[in-house]
This record gives sequence, C-alpha cells and structure tokens, in this order.
Amino acid sequence: MRYLQWYPAEADVSNRPGWYHHPGQQPKPAARLLSLYEQSVGRNASLLLNVPPARDGRIDEADIRELTAFGKAVRGIYGTDLNAAEPGPRTFDRVGLGEDIRNGRRVEKFTVEARAGGEWRRIASRTTIGHRRIPALSEPVTADKVRVTVRQSRATPHLKPVTLHLARTPLAGGGPHLAGDQGGRPGGPVAGR
Repeated sequence: MRYLQWYPAEADVSNRPGWYHHPGQQPKPAARLLSLYEQSVGRNASLLLNVPPARDGRIDEADIRELTAFGKAVRGIYGTDLNAAEPGPRTFDRVGLGEDIRNGRRVEKFTVEARAGGEWRRIASRTTIGHRRIPALSEPVTADKVRVTVRQSRATPHLKPVTLHLARTPLAGGGPHLAGDQGGRPGGPVAGR
C-alpha cells in the first residue's frame, strides 16, 4: 500500500435488548441512546441504530417516546454552536472537532485548551479526530477563547471549525456525561471496514 486511506467505523446497536421486538421488553432510554451517540458519532464512527418494529409492522410507542427524547437531546446539545452564537465568554462541556476527510484522517494526537482570565488551560487531550470527534469534558468550562493544537499527524491536517456545546440538563435515568472518554476508539460493538 502506497498511501493511507480513511474508512469509516460503524457502531451497530439495537434500540432493544436484541435485534427483534419482543413484547415486555423495553427500549433503551434516551439517556443511554445519547451516551451511545457520543461514544460512536463523537468518536468518529457512524451510529447504525436498529429500531425493530412489532409484529404488526409498527414501531412501539415506548420506542417512539425514547427516540423522540433522544433526538430532542441531540438537537438541544449540538443544534447550536456556542462559539458562533454568543459573543464573549461561553460556558460549554462539549467540544466539536472534525477533519476534512477528503484529505484523509491525519491527526494522531491533539490537545484542546481554553482561555479564561488571560490564562490558557488544557481541557482535553486525545488521539485521532477524523470526520467528527466530540470530547466530553468532566465539568463545564467558561472561556473566551478555545484552541486546538495538533501534537502529532501523518501529514498536514485540515481541520473543520471548532464548535462548542453545553449539555444543559441530564436526562432522566442518567446524565449525558461520558466517564472515561480518554480517546482511542469508540466503546461498544464497532467494526472498521
């Protein structure tokens, strides 16, 4: 092989305990779906969510309820870029990063720093970015500037603009914060192609 090629990873997950609908089983709650989203899409993978219909061909009302809450949570957190929406200091706990993968995935190590009160502080350090990377911070940060430093790359990186987001309130059944997001590959069943 003469060059490196980027291939998207997939996270194949069922909304229910198995791949088929069974009466009496409950779908994953919206908080768990948000966690799966951040552990897959937020770590450079595509989330393929199986939503099995019941025997009558319809999607169960419980699934609709949780999927609707999940969609609302994703739009509530990621639908607004605080970097563009608010002048001055912004409070955030998610940093949206991405590479222009038409040039390949090039970043191998990076850090994110935030400036508050004239002082820069490291808030995240991870490996790889790829199409999309969302470092979830352990606590909200208020800063007037954010910078990304590529510490190691395969070639000149082509980064997309940085976005900032805030998970306003935890969902019932658990918060959207991901413990242990220290880089590397997504959790759960992921297969690279």
